[in-house]
Amino acid sequence: MKIGVVNFLNAFPLYYGLDKITKPVIYLPDSEQLEDFDSSEKPDNEITLIKAIPSELSKKMQQHQLDIALVSSIEYYRNKEKWNYVPSLCIASDGAVDSIRLFLNENIQNIKNIGANKPQEYSSSVTMEIFNQITTTNDIVIIYYDEATRSSLAMLQILLLQLYTNVEMSELFQFKEIQRPFDARVNNLKPNELLLLIGDEALRHKQKPSIDLGQLYSTTFNRSMIYALWTYPKDNPAADYSFLQQAYHYSLNNWDAMLDSAVETFGFDLAYTKNYLQNSIHYNLDEKRTADLDFYFSQYERL
Repeated sequence: MKIGVVNFLNAFPLYYGLDKITKPVIYLPDSEQLEDFDSSEKPDNEITLIKAIPSELSKKMQQHQLDIALVSSIEYYRNKEKWNYVPSLCIASDGAVDSIRLFLNENIQNIKNIGANKPQEYSSSVTMEIFNQITTTNDIVIIYYDEATRSSLAMLQILLLQLYTNVEMSELFQFKEIQRPFDARVNNLKPNELLLLIGDEALRHKQKPSIDLGQLYSTTFNRSMIYALWTYPKDNPAADYSFLQQAYHYSLNNWDAMLDSAVETFGFDLAYTKNYLQNSIHYNLDEKRTADLDFYFSQYERL
């Protein structure tokens, strides 16, 4: 079985236990190796774990190169006629998420009222005040993103549509895909430029002026945000994916060991890793979050 996962800290508790339960795991750190990998001679109970960015995992799913993958909720929705999702697990936030951030020029007024420094003061009105400073210039606002953030771009567009109800988006914003690395750009954004980062890249720059989109989504809609789902093809309905729940339960039951491994793998300190995985990220797709997921899909239809 070939399983695709995002190589981000927030996904680690979902797959850390895969090689600790009954199924042996082969790791392919580079998804490009998948095309040259022949799993036909491997035992049926063996897992090949492929790590890649979200958009790459979606592409591999569409090409039938993966049996199941942790893909963005929007990518699932775009392919809902062909894919199902495991109804018990997800990657979600009920407020600030830390790892999906919109970075701004550091000279924007009131920037200290948002983001990592004072999340308790976070509100749609404060964010709107900041956006208004950016959009009142004569220059159109450029929002940079890369292939890893394509799915999160939909979340941002939904928020902008809600904040600017009577304005044509194309009159204010231009979305421009760029290539990594981002260090130089995040440190040199012009007043009319924004940069969307996700995952560990966003976490590493979180002290820079930025808007936490998880917090903004929560305060705007009073809803949880569901970012990713375990997704599999509908033409394989009989497959048993209960081992994914077992793997997550292994992480829960061995939380300290999982945290130590996460620190070693991703390089964030233990205190931050523990707080992030315990308080910012949630993994149970319960009835409320399922309803919030359906709400998110309904908002996407407005784009």
